[in-house]
Amino acid sequence: MLYFFLPPWLLSVVDETANASTATFTSLVNALILLLLVATVVALVTRWLRIPYVVGLVLAGLMITQPLLPREVGLNPDVILNLFLPILIFEAAINTDISRLRSTVKPIALLAGPGVVLAAAIMATLLKFGLDLPWITAGAIAVILTITDTVSVIAAFRAVPVPPRLATIVEGESLFNDGIALVLLGIITTIHTQGSFTVWQGVEQLFIALVGGTILGLGLGYLCVGLFQQLDDAL
Repeated sequence: MLYFFLPPWLLSVVDETANASTATFTSLVNALILLLLVATVVALVTRWLRIPYVVGLVLAGLMITQPLLPREVGLNPDVILNLFLPILIFEAAINTDISRLRSTVKPIALLAGPGVVLAAAIMATLLKFGLDLPWITAGAIAVILTITDTVSVIAAFRAVPVPPRLATIVEGESLFNDGIALVLLGIITTIHTQGSFTVWQGVEQLFIALVGGTILGLGLGYLCVGLFQQLDDAL
């Protein structure tokens, strides 16, 4: 009923915005359907060729990104960060053996904390002086490349038998290093946008991410225990 009281010019603006949003959503859905279809075909082909599935996905992505997918169709980074990433981390966490994780907590903490920071610093230095990149660009690329890809590692572990302790350390480290990487990327983004950044601000962001995330995760996990016990569906 509110539309009857709006002026014609405002109605035209609302209609144009709605049409643009609908077109964008339709393009996004079409792109996602295409990507799912490609992923299914890649799974069948890699199984037939007996090569790692992740390798097939990377090769397929390189082949279809430019010629098939229009450049204006893309996923908002917030969608990746707030929708897909939590699902991937949850799936990896819920399938982790807690008893084995506790036995390897020290090496996991060293690798996911100081290890990530040190590796990112070394890689950023190499990119800075090797490729003459700006420090901001080198730091962002270094943080992205430092993070362990759990899917690729687990796929390699399935092909080559490794000790269970090593597999647990790699899986556990990959669960916790995402938080450190997000904090580092946040710091780099803040430096790029504001032009300055203090050590205290970095420590504050790291403290909020670690302590706040731990408290929130424990609270939500405790509330969800009863819910999971009532579920009888594996999905």
